[in-house]
Amino acid sequence: SRLVSSPAIVTDNESGLMRRMMRMVDTSDGTRDTMPLPKQNVEINPSHPIIVGLYNIKDKEPVLARVLAEQVYDNCLVAAGLLDDSRTMLPRLNDLLVSLVKGAEQKEGKSNGTSSGDSSTK
Repeated sequence: SRLVSSPAIVTDNESGLMRRMMRMVDTSDGTRDTMPLPKQNVEINPSHPIIVGLYNIKDKEPVLARVLAEQVYDNCLVAAGLLDDSRTMLPRLNDLLVSLVKGAEQKEGKSNGTSSGDSSTK
């Protein structure tokens, strides 16, 4: 099952193919790129490290948790072939990368404060 290795998946797999077919047929009025995405059914893997981590930070870092949840949802749409323009994710991905770098820098700063990196402490 894909849900074992994924934090979440869209469960109605036919919708991606149907949406692409409808866009190909509807080429006459120029609105094919603005077709709204219908509501999707998403199945979440509660034991996946991303979902566990999301749950653990939701109260302490609610903004980051929301951004992560949105990214997990968009990842589901990409995997199902339902996200028309993945460039819409780029600002969010950049924000997540900044958070990751800041977290790594803070972790590095804490470890540098306790050890100066010399091997005499081993």
